[in-house]
Amino acid sequence: MFGRVVALALVLLIALALVLAGQLPLAGSLGGLALDVVAPLEELVSGAYLGAAGRGGKVQTVDDLVEENQRLRLEVERLMRDGTRAPELQRENDELRELLGLKRGGASFQWADARVIGYDASNLVRSAVIDRGGRDGLVDGMTVMTPRGLVGKVVKLGPTAARVLLLTDPAASVNAMVQRSRAKGVVYGQRGAAGSSQLVLRYVPQGEEMRAGDRVITSGLGGIFPEGIAIGQVTQVRQQGTDMFQEATVEPYVDFAGIESVFVITNHVPVKLD
Repeated sequence: MFGRVVALALVLLIALALVLAGQLPLAGSLGGLALDVVAPLEELVSGAYLGAAGRGGKVQTVDDLVEENQRLRLEVERLMRDGTRAPELQRENDELRELLGLKRGGASFQWADARVIGYDASNLVRSAVIDRGGRDGLVDGMTVMTPRGLVGKVVKLGPTAARVLLLTDPAASVNAMVQRSRAKGVVYGQRGAAGSSQLVLRYVPQGEEMRAGDRVITSGLGGIFPEGIAIGQVTQVRQQGTDMFQEATVEPYVDFAGIESVFVITNHVPVKLD
């Protein structure tokens, strides 16, 4: 209200100045001078008045401003939600693309999808808990994987949840082979720093070809894991001339620190050796 009164007073002063300028002698020169003086003031007042006007040329009230502020606030909140959700949608899209690639690659597996809902809090055993169990058709020993590769196997089963022993645990092992040369051995988990993922390929006979960059997959020997699941890539080979076997460090394809969802292979029943 105060702003409108000031604007009206300025308009009246401008009008008075224009009238006086028109009545003075030398009206042409003084009138022009008066116009030069008051024109900026008139433009300032007009701009201030129009700036306060809303749509349709109407002056915005306090209620209008409050409503506009609320609308803008809601829009900002929506944009923030969309910005937070976008990376999650991208991650889900990447997972589906990898799964589609696995199917197109000729994988004959049938599986149940599951979410990781917990990890071993003590870090003494590297394991994860998933939200699928016996009621979903799971049995002990079933293979757990992601589209990128092997995760581990089911070692404890409940009606609606199961514990998975991760491949990176020292107690975990899987018969494996180098895909290029078909050299066979056993991959074991290794104890490392918290959050690290370490594997070692052992019992590969001397004379078998193995080098950095080779892809390591499950061999299917023993019947525990099906054949052909990706495990990781050889990063270093260690050979001793007097040893019967050679071994290699393997970097897993799966990011074990970031697993959120997995697939449990349901059409491969592991062989019971006991």
